[in-house]
Amino acid sequence: MKDELVGTPVLVHPDLPHDPARKQNQIGLISIANVFCDEFLIGFADGKQGLYSADALLVLLPADEIHRKINEAYTDMAQDDLKTLTKIDLILRYGSADQQKTAMELARQYKTALENCLDTLENQIAIQRGQNPER
Repeated sequence: MKDELVGTPVLVHPDLPHDPARKQNQIGLISIANVFCDEFLIGFADGKQGLYSADALLVLLPADEIHRKINEAYTDMAQDDLKTLTKIDLILRYGSADQQKTAMELARQYKTALENCLDTLENQIAIQRGQNPER
């Protein structure tokens, strides 16, 4: 699983209380993933790196889950929010791996998208382990 995580775009939790790298609410890519020690080295666009635990990092939910959320809340959601969530969903379904960073940027910019499209890396790893117990 750790090799699968390398190159994954992540958002440093915007409300992280202690961040020595001072990268709250910034997007980076996982450079090194040590799932068993809960250490993830994140590289940022400015060339700096930071070491984080999985609960300090947010990742995009799978497209199917985002699509489900859109379907459940579309009548209660503002049109602009619905457009943003749909755009993220489409990028994840049909875009390239490089475009995932664009989807992450959209999720970071809009509160509704942040709440509906992102989860902690910790939760997503736990879900993966539950689905793939041999890993």
